[in-house]
Amino acid sequence: MFFLNFLNMSTFFLLCFGLVFFLMKKSHFLFFLISLEMMALSVKISNGVIPESSEAFGWFPTVLNFLICEGALGLTVLIVSVRSKWQGNLSNMNLLAW
Repeated sequence: MFFLNFLNMSTFFLLCFGLVFFLMKKSHFLFFLISLEMMALSVKISNGVIPESSEAFGWFPTVLNFLICEGALGLTVLIVSVRSKWQGNLSNMNLLAW
C-alpha cells in the first residue's frame, strides 16, 4: 500500500510541476516531466491491474512495465517530433528516450 500511495503522490507532484513549467514555457523540462509522469502512471496501472497471485507470472509485471514505459517515451518523442516539425529539441528528446 505504501508503494501505491507513493506513486499517487509522485504522480500528483509531477503533474503540478509540469503545469508550472508549462506556464513558464520551458518546453524541454515539460517533455521530460511528461515522460516521467507516464512512467509513474504505467507502474501504477500495472500494479493495480495485475494481482500478485502466482509466482509463475512474477516476471510478467516487470516486462509489462518496461514495455509500457518504452511505449510512453516513444510516443512522447513522436509527439515532440511532429509538433516541432522535426526540428528544435529533437536531439535532446532522442537522448532522453534512449
